[in-house]
Amino acid sequence: METKIKVIMLTNLTETEQKVFQLIWYKKYGISRTEIVNKTKLSKATVSRAVDKLISNGFVVEGDAVPTTSKGRPQKLLVLRNDEILISGISIHSRFLHFVIGDLSGRLRYSENIPVDKSNVVSIIMDFPKYLEKNYNSLYRNIKVFSIVTPGQVDQVNMKVTGNFFSVEKDVYFSGLEDCWNILFKVENDVNALLSSQIMFGHLKYKNIFLIDSEFGGALVIDGKMVRGLNGGAGEFGHTQLIHDGPLCWCGKKGCVSNYFGADNLKSIFHSTIPASYMALFGRDFSVMLSELYNEKFSKEFCILYEKQLDLLADAIVDFLDLLCIDNLMLNTENPFFKDRSFEYISEKMRKTSGLKDKLKVMPLKIRKGIEIPLAISLTKFLGENIEI
Repeated sequence: METKIKVIMLTNLTETEQKVFQLIWYKKYGISRTEIVNKTKLSKATVSRAVDKLISNGFVVEGDAVPTTSKGRPQKLLVLRNDEILISGISIHSRFLHFVIGDLSGRLRYSENIPVDKSNVVSIIMDFPKYLEKNYNSLYRNIKVFSIVTPGQVDQVNMKVTGNFFSVEKDVYFSGLEDCWNILFKVENDVNALLSSQIMFGHLKYKNIFLIDSEFGGALVIDGKMVRGLNGGAGEFGHTQLIHDGPLCWCGKKGCVSNYFGADNLKSIFHSTIPASYMALFGRDFSVMLSELYNEKFSKEFCILYEKQLDLLADAIVDFLDLLCIDNLMLNTENPFFKDRSFEYISEKMRKTSGLKDKLKVMPLKIRKGIEIPLAISLTKFLGENIEI
């Protein structure tokens, strides 16, 4: 009879154990100890200890033997154990919580959208263990990590979120979850989480990369490590000052990128180049309309003015990239100014003006549903965040 592996409820892996685990995770069909030694350059003894730890914790199991013609004891492939360890998490949106349960491979098991409004987001999340126990009892007992993906600046140590849209309170603390649910937790900013999911499930292999999201939020990886800064707000490109005499932003500065490219300011810029009826569009719809008019080459006057705005945006991005010597840029095409013909123009402009020249790689990000994002953040609690190439 096969001995059932006991799954340890809580565990924090060392950096070496995370490195070994990451290799096993990426090699979904299995990897031998010898291959791990060769890829990591770690000693056989170190790899053996790390693998034994992963097996004893129930993360990994030995599978089939590797065929060989050499003498000696044949090695067995190391594979993930997905049947007894589940990961889970939620993404906070304006009108709903996107809830997912998956296994160690990142495979989605269950997904649900839970309606919320500004008055009950925090209370629903704090009561989530009870909700899961009631509605997903058999799975609830096997969840080992739970992540919260949220807009705002995130202090991961104190599980504090600042500058969010879902609460009247300036600061929201999720640390109380640890008192009633004996598992691992992780809270992450939504743009950082988006980039993490691309690294893990899109298999981006760049030690240095900058992502600009649909609302001009930013996420930054330098030397294979996510950069958060003192208060979790590092890489927040939307509050880069574009022009000194621009419209006043809520952050206190004038001419911030996200504020400059807001509908109110854009209407004042384009009012003389578009039909008056278009001015009735609100918010994001107005930006989308401008992008579509540019795709259609609406008029010469309009296109010249539109490209002038793209030039300002391109210069700001290039200054940021050149300062940090980052040669990989990903732009979320849900942002109208990073879509279709706009993407082509701004990419070419940046390549011409950047000090990095031809080394600068500009990539479009096309999100499908984003259902895997909370799972990616939960997985980083085991795998770590360093990108191994």
